[in-house]
Amino acid sequence: MTMLPNIPPPIHPQCQQSVWPKVIGIVSICWASLGLMCQPISLIQPMLQPKVNEMFPPWYMSNVRWMALGGIAMGIVHLIGGIMLLRRKPAAKPLLLVYSIAAVVLCVVNIMMLRDVVRSVSPELAMGMRLGMFFGGLGAAYPVFLIVWLLRPRIAREIRSWNQPAPSTSTIAPGPRAGA
Repeated sequence: MTMLPNIPPPIHPQCQQSVWPKVIGIVSICWASLGLMCQPISLIQPMLQPKVNEMFPPWYMSNVRWMALGGIAMGIVHLIGGIMLLRRKPAAKPLLLVYSIAAVVLCVVNIMMLRDVVRSVSPELAMGMRLGMFFGGLGAAYPVFLIVWLLRPRIAREIRSWNQPAPSTSTIAPGPRAGA
């Protein structure tokens, strides 16, 4: 007699959970945490190094403070969105979209401000600022990715399904109780 190997039954595709919410949730939490650690430094740096402030136009230094406060607010929204995504909560999508759109807008505003400042500082400082503008522009890559990813129809359907109760694994209807 031939013995067949003990192969488990195939898993129903609706019962498998996708991995992307975990991956994007963890990346979002790490990225938001890094931003929340760095943005407060932007707020206190002018007080710690007053000589550096003299190198920049006064309007720029006040805008740096507002950008840092905006970055802290965006970091909080991003962190909450990442945590909610890990928990597969549908409210994660609008939070992450708000963060992403605001991050792209603030990145463009910051690059435009720096472009104007670069013209009024020393050539050495201007070179460093151009490098900062380049890497700041790269920082918008993840928010753009989030916008594109979260607006994909398949992803939107999956997020909507997180509100639904889990499908029942039993297809057998309960019968009458014994002794009833």
